[in-house]
Amino acid sequence: HSGSNAMGNGTEVALPTLNDNLNALPSGIKQLGIYSNDYHACCAITNDGKLYTWGYNGHGQLGRGNGSDYTSQGPWLVDTQSSNTFTKCHCGYYANFALQDNGYIWSCGYNGQYTLGTGNNSDQHRFYRINLPNVIDFSANHDVALALTNENKVYIWGTNNSDAMGGATGTTGTPTHMTALDGKNIVKVRAGGYSGHAISSDGKLYSWGKGYYYAVPSGTNNNTSTPTEMTWFSRKSIKLVDAQFPYDDAASCLGLDDQGNMYVWGVNDNGAIGVGPGDSSPGWPFLLKTNIASISVGRHSCG
Repeated sequence: HSGSNAMGNGTEVALPTLNDNLNALPSGIKQLGIYSNDYHACCAITNDGKLYTWGYNGHGQLGRGNGSDYTSQGPWLVDTQSSNTFTKCHCGYYANFALQDNGYIWSCGYNGQYTLGTGNNSDQHRFYRINLPNVIDFSANHDVALALTNENKVYIWGTNNSDAMGGATGTTGTPTHMTALDGKNIVKVRAGGYSGHAISSDGKLYSWGKGYYYAVPSGTNNNTSTPTEMTWFSRKSIKLVDAQFPYDDAASCLGLDDQGNMYVWGVNDNGAIGVGPGDSSPGWPFLLKTNIASISVGRHSCG
């Protein structure tokens, strides 16, 4: 849809197919942008750290300085960033993000929920450098953007819908320090559509935000107003190394522990719980598969 498969045409691809456009990029692909909410804006970085974008550009998320239609074109080297080197890229809600090797995040595209970190809610047609140094991990979704610095401090910005800001502040367009997570030795941050999550070095998961669709695995569908340890894991001596979260109610949430066990929780829309037919919406995680190396959550599917 809207050129999201990078084939350079309007054709859907129903089976795994060698992507000549992506494979032709100099030095080869290092990472494809991971997106859990909308597939319109796409990005990738190559092994030499160059940033490419493609797909829908209605909010300027390709970084080309306009909102023109480029869906019939393949990956494009972001010209304003061609001299920079990036280590990670990420697709948000009609937006693209990339982490430069000097520790700064760049953002571009839709900004109605203040997730681009510019201090306002105006769309960005060119990539903008967020004023937060020393970032080592970040994540962005519909209402929430999170960043982790090399001092293990977590910063948040976005829209305070359903306690999504975790009590750090109200709606804000610039990174705000989440002091509630100080001293927790956070090593990864993940954003759901209306929730935030942080994983510590000892495998604990801290979550907050909207509970209606069970993205916060607290056993209820109540909102969680501040970062709270999800003790279902620690009670069972489960140490998480990763977790992935969808936009909202469209897919389930996945967790991966240090033994390769994959856990699932959330709603069973489109069969995303992975247990077969039914509409089960478990408020607690449960073990789904073992011997898993990595996890990913899309808008309506998990893998």
